[in-house]
Amino acid sequence: MRARTFFNTAATIFLIVGILHLVRAILSWSLVVEGLEIHLGFSYILGMIMIFLGYTGLRLSNQKRIK
Repeated sequence: MRARTFFNTAATIFLIVGILHLVRAILSWSLVVEGLEIHLGFSYILGMIMIFLGYTGLRLSNQKRIK
């Protein structure tokens, strides 16, 4: 797998998961994992981190040094 393909794939996954976390937080969907309810603030923080990672991955995939 070429580096450019890897960065594009990883960035797309990060962006999708980040957007889903923010949608969950905005719409106040509950999330329960093995009986433990995950706080909405966690989704805000994780959504922003995931979107940042996706943005960074897209930037890296567009660099001319990456093949």
